[in-house]
Amino acid sequence: MTSGFRFMVALVGCLVAGGQSLAQVWPERPVRLVVPFATGGGPDFSARALASGLSQRLRQQVIVDNRPGGNSLIGAVAVATAPADGYTLLFTSGATVSVLPHIARNLPIDPQRDLIPVAGVAKTPIFLVVHPSLPLKNLREFITYARANPAQLSYASAGNGTGSNLGFEMLKHAAGLDIVHVPYKSTASALPDLLAGRVSTMMSDLTVVQPYLRTGALRALGVSTPERSPLLPELATLAEQGLDGFDLQLWFGIFAPKGVPPKVVDEINAAVQAFLRSSEAAGVFSNVSYLPFASSAQSLDDLARRESARWAELARTGAIRGD
Repeated sequence: MTSGFRFMVALVGCLVAGGQSLAQVWPERPVRLVVPFATGGGPDFSARALASGLSQRLRQQVIVDNRPGGNSLIGAVAVATAPADGYTLLFTSGATVSVLPHIARNLPIDPQRDLIPVAGVAKTPIFLVVHPSLPLKNLREFITYARANPAQLSYASAGNGTGSNLGFEMLKHAAGLDIVHVPYKSTASALPDLLAGRVSTMMSDLTVVQPYLRTGALRALGVSTPERSPLLPELATLAEQGLDGFDLQLWFGIFAPKGVPPKVVDEINAAVQAFLRSSEAAGVFSNVSYLPFASSAQSLDDLARRESARWAELARTGAIRGD
């Protein structure tokens, strides 16, 4: 064996070993999971449970970093501008990538360009609820009352572009209603005013309102999905009650900065799906009235693009607006 041949063999061996080493180094330090929502509430609780599950499966600590504000934009920017090495991830709702680009002006990032989908995590319907002082038992009565009293009802939301806002604006657009929007930092922070009757109504995931539905402090009139929710199966859908085609379901997923290596994306996705198949995840999501939503990165990308086209059309009609 010539010295030149021995050198080539050694070089190839080093390259193969180096490639294997690079493939095995992630994660070699803690991973930061940015959550663009305030602490407390379903998204934060789910993100923390997910972080715990991923820590076990990735054998590195996954640290939750709450960055609320700007309708999830503050957290999204923090991730989109982070190094594309897989150590900074975003747990957020679909609105960040599918709605914000159509309603927000002068965005410092393009969420659809600067973030890549990694894994679906959870879905949840939203529920139309009212203060019990209103003499309303179903959607038909709600619409009749709102039309007879234009601009007299008010609805709370967690801000423009959030599910609570989008759902209500869809409802107003579909039924031709004039209801005043009162934005808050979160649906949880809106609760005191809703429970006191200072605002009339809200659309919310069940986590926030379920305790008050049980006591009668709030009344549910309908659910936003085409089929009845297993979380509250006795409640009719808005579509059943006359709003044909009404369909809104909140979904949450993990995104990463553009450029994260595909192998790292695959590892994160596999860890997320393993967590979602666990009894731990079933218990966690049951507690916050969410449903596990396992998906490939490609399936999540397809969903985000479909949703983006839908919200772009509603933005063009003026059914949804930015600040």
